[in-house]
Amino acid sequence: MSNSLKINDLIKKIASMSGHEESAIRRMINEQIELMDNMVTEEGAAYVVADELNISIDSDNTTQAFTIDKLIPGQSNVTVIGRV
Repeated sequence: MSNSLKINDLIKKIASMSGHEESAIRRMINEQIELMDNMVTEEGAAYVVADELNISIDSDNTTQAFTIDKLIPGQSNVTVIGRV
């Protein structure tokens, strides 16, 4: 799934679950990106916005692997696996 398709799906899901307009969700996402000095993707910011609105958008419980430098403040349900 392409990133633009995924972000559009996330925005629609957050909007429908929160009762906010999609344009308001997009504005909140852009505000989060600015707050984090562009150190987060649109998708990451969407998850932060959803969390702030007390919405769980991980209904399929898929696991996604990424490097530790991609972690952002406020992220939850993260398992870190490392090697020493």
